[in-house]
Amino acid sequence: MIVQVRLFAVAREIAEREAVDVVVDDHATAGDISRALMDQVPALERVVRHSILAVDGNLAPDEMIVPPTAEVALIPPVSGG
Repeated sequence: MIVQVRLFAVAREIAEREAVDVVVDDHATAGDISRALMDQVPALERVVRHSILAVDGNLAPDEMIVPPTAEVALIPPVSGG
């Protein structure tokens, strides 16, 4: 299946686009999608390793199966004070 991963902040700047379509097997997990994203856009590896995916607006643990129609976003780490 093809999953569109929306990018924000530093991830968007590095990838130079707002979203990346990644190809994963049916019943892919959030972890599978993260790995596919790093494979497809190697420059994002450092960001992805310190980020989490949101699936349909909820933070998704790596083992969560992502439905084919889900909205997926990469949430990079936030700093500030």
